[in-house]
Amino acid sequence: MRYRLVLTWPSALATIALSAIVLTLALAISPTAAGARSPIGTKTYTFPIFAANGRVDPAAATLDEYGTADLQAMAEKQARFDSWLAQRQSGTRLVTKAPLSYNVSTPPHLQQTGYWCGPATVEIIDDKWGPIVSASTETARQQIYANYMGTTTAGTNFTLVDNALNYFITETNVTYIYRAGMGTASAIYDCVQYDVGVTQYPLAADLRIDPADPNYSWTPYRLYHSGHIVPIDGYNYNVGSYTIRLNDPNDESRWHPGSGGATAGHHSYPRKTLAHGVISSIRPDLIW
Repeated sequence: MRYRLVLTWPSALATIALSAIVLTLALAISPTAAGARSPIGTKTYTFPIFAANGRVDPAAATLDEYGTADLQAMAEKQARFDSWLAQRQSGTRLVTKAPLSYNVSTPPHLQQTGYWCGPATVEIIDDKWGPIVSASTETARQQIYANYMGTTTAGTNFTLVDNALNYFITETNVTYIYRAGMGTASAIYDCVQYDVGVTQYPLAADLRIDPADPNYSWTPYRLYHSGHIVPIDGYNYNVGSYTIRLNDPNDESRWHPGSGGATAGHHSYPRKTLAHGVISSIRPDLIW
């Protein structure tokens, strides 16, 4: 039996609390057919009855799905973030104060095809938290992540990256959440500072990269990318810097010899550039 859970997410700084957002949690007690698609303006998660850990079965990962444990973690994380943000804005002395600059250590992994940025991003973040999928080669390992998320030559559905992280990460107290509707740069800055600086989680984003736009610096990127999934693992908000760091699995020069830039690995970009890359993408969201 499957149940339908409809979540409606408004703006980026909205909270789980009903007083701060319009969050519709309509849990239909009547079962719905597997594979049902979202109504316009909402996100629908269909899932089976879960095992004791409340996590999604990989065979069911056809939509952005959450089990009971994930939904509880979502609400708890949002509440902690809201409390932190309110204290920071009020000037209250914080027990856990985010530094102005912080980097989480994440290992480099290069995507093994021109369209496996999603699987490589999952591999990088999974590797940060402990043992990763066992496979004989980097390509075979990324193929496992790609199979889970249904990655094709058209790329990866970004809404399934958190499902993959929650399934493959063996650290039991780590849960990744899909945060939809990052509508403002300040909301993105806050999420990055909280996740990296306070909880020490690397995030994931789906970026639109346009080096031809004179308002935003994407160096060393040289080519346009309508969507690129990438880990975020650092930031520097000190005056005169204001950057956000990526651990990029994409070596543009490898897939576009002679025209692409040396983009792989750790690179810091102006934070307004990263924020614009998120907000202008087809999915202006974060996984945190």
